[in-house]
Amino acid sequence: TMGAQKVSVTVIDESDGVGAIMAQADDPKKDSCTILLPSADTVKTLQSIDTNQVGPNRDLTLVNSQWKRRTDFGFFGRGEQVDFVEGFAPSFYCSNLMVEGEQARVLRSYPGPWRVFLRLQDEEDASIVEWRQIG
Repeated sequence: TMGAQKVSVTVIDESDGVGAIMAQADDPKKDSCTILLPSADTVKTLQSIDTNQVGPNRDLTLVNSQWKRRTDFGFFGRGEQVDFVEGFAPSFYCSNLMVEGEQARVLRSYPGPWRVFLRLQDEEDASIVEWRQIG
């Protein structure tokens, strides 16, 4: 964070590698918190950090969240947890997919559009790979 006077690191879940980086600035409104590798199991902790430490006027950033679908949140309390994480707008997204045996990538860098790329491999030289945008 630009202008951070103090940076601290906290481990949220050692087994999953989830951590928080808190940056404090001279002006408390410019403080921020970044959560690395948050998982569905840590959402209640994230909600507590958001409510008790970050608040509505500071930045809370989630980096490389580990959930992919609603079922990752289990059955109990799922609605509240899903509502919380869906409140974040993806600023960068890259996902690899297999579609009918072909490798594809979905990419977005906010505020730009969503883009889809297809992996093409040279038939004569397998070391030559091209990612062609198809959408």
